[in-house]
Amino acid sequence: MTKVDGMLVSWKLYVVGALLLLTLLMATYVEQFLWMIVLAAVVMIALVLVFVVWKLRSYSGR
Repeated sequence: MTKVDGMLVSWKLYVVGALLLLTLLMATYVEQFLWMIVLAAVVMIALVLVFVVWKLRSYSGR
């Protein structure tokens, strides 16, 4: 609907409609691979926590 309004009213609404469509397509793609994304996020958080703890221990050791 936003895409149609964009064709009738302004090119900016057309861009918003296209972005909404792109977001919808990405959301359906993400749903299939959600477990991999969650696993990658958990690994990244663990690595950041290990790095922060390592840095805190190296500063307190001075």
